[in-house]
Amino acid sequence: MIGSKFKFLSIMMIMLLLAGGYGFDMQGKAISQKTKSSNESVFIYSTHNRETYSSSNLTEKQPQLGATLDAQDNVTLVGAYLAAALGEKGINVAQSKEDYYDMNNGSYAGLYDLSRKSVKDALKKNPEVSMVFDIQNTSRPKEQTTVKINEKNTAKIYFVVDQSHPNWKMNLDFAKRLSKTLENHYPGVFGGITEKKAIKSWNQDLSPQSVLVQVGGKENTFVEAYRAADLLADVIADVAKNN
Repeated sequence: MIGSKFKFLSIMMIMLLLAGGYGFDMQGKAISQKTKSSNESVFIYSTHNRETYSSSNLTEKQPQLGATLDAQDNVTLVGAYLAAALGEKGINVAQSKEDYYDMNNGSYAGLYDLSRKSVKDALKKNPEVSMVFDIQNTSRPKEQTTVKINEKNTAKIYFVVDQSHPNWKMNLDFAKRLSKTLENHYPGVFGGITEKKAIKSWNQDLSPQSVLVQVGGKENTFVEAYRAADLLADVIADVAKNN
């Protein structure tokens, strides 16, 4: 039975985790979480790593993109929260903190070429990786990306599946299993699945259980996104158990 307990971490706590190497080394390379035990391994990264939320550093924010110039105050914090929550559930996790935006000289064009290398390296380093999540957010307005769970505003979760490669239906099946479990246990949190042909494959051709996850939108707060990540961790653990 999936629990409904929320675990809240402040921005400062997340930053301490990052600085302390919890899930990352200081060069942004992926390292593994220390966990209890699990046959499942998860890799987390964020291709659009500079996407952020309304409670980020507004003085360095680019509102038209929902992005930030801050290399740490961004969506990778939500990935860190998710990684920590999964680690507590006995799931082996590696997360990349690569700053693709900076590596690409401040351009969003071509970011998937860079993140693809991270995914391929992670799969090569650990063949046991069975789930891959690209954590991002959406440009939808807050009234569409927010739901109350236990009387608290929580960011909705969306899945995006690429149709441009031959085995895309395997990714779609994975997204459907996640969404069904999410909706069964936390009605209202699931925002929908988008299926579209990408110019790039969004790296989903590299693993049958790979999906792009949008955790809320740029108008949500980090706390609302963390609440959603908590629920997503429960769902991933449940799906992993039944794999």
